[in-house]
Amino acid sequence: EAVRWEIKDHLPFPVETAQIDFHILNEYVEDNIKKLDLMVVACPKHLIDRTLSIAERAGLQPTHLDVGPFALWNTLSAWDGIKKEETVALIDMGAEKTGIYIFKNWILQFSREITPAGADITRAIAEGIGSAEEAQLIYERAEKIKQEMGIPSEPSQEGMSDKSASLLKISFLVRPVLEKLTAEIGRSFEYYRNLFNVERIDRALMTGGGANLKNIVSYLGKELRLPVEHFNPLRKILFDSKKIDVQLLDQMGSVFTIAVGMALPEPKRIELIPAKEPFLSKVKIGKLIPVLASLITF
Repeated sequence: EAVRWEIKDHLPFPVETAQIDFHILNEYVEDNIKKLDLMVVACPKHLIDRTLSIAERAGLQPTHLDVGPFALWNTLSAWDGIKKEETVALIDMGAEKTGIYIFKNWILQFSREITPAGADITRAIAEGIGSAEEAQLIYERAEKIKQEMGIPSEPSQEGMSDKSASLLKISFLVRPVLEKLTAEIGRSFEYYRNLFNVERIDRALMTGGGANLKNIVSYLGKELRLPVEHFNPLRKILFDSKKIDVQLLDQMGSVFTIAVGMALPEPKRIELIPAKEPFLSKVKIGKLIPVLASLITF
């Protein structure tokens, strides 16, 4: 209850409409008073109900509802992805949004979601190759081009072939999207450094579906002037190579980074599924006494 009281001034929506949970980071004593450092998560209940209803309509019974940053935190902790005294940024590039999460001393300190993301690159290509085809067909062709070419480097003008000209065109189309992406990531890093008085971010890990784009890791490393690595949590998992395609697992592993973190039995987790109240707690015992007395007498 104290957490709900403290957090209400920090929320953009009424606290009464939110499901709230927290994770204890640290316990300490100050002026002979025991205090706690908490990380609190608040989510509007209508978003939770919508998410649960989607799963239920799919024939699934939800047992746990967490948030992406905590799942990523669990994944990094399980894979020893962060060294002591190290500041690491995890860039989770999905289709519609890119998450930026910064960890220091194994603790999640910063979380932000930005655009553009993977689908924005596809849309930029689709607009450049637009024709009389249906929009869906153009988008599918643009997605295929993106997967095949990735982030193309600009070819030299000398001896330019048809393929080089095509690469130059794709590079021209996606360049504004990539520039906006790196600018937003850079601004986030700068805001974090000023907020926490941190001199530098040691390295970045790239994960999510967008991490599979060719040259995206090297491109971000060059633009951000930071060591950037591809993070695939499934590389350290033992599996039967006769049943699972090794190449597919290597290509798609980064897509499941959040899913892996959700599946791990780690203590750093948030539970947003409302606890079911016992039946007796929903009714006032006082109102039941006359009824129970009558039944006993009968």
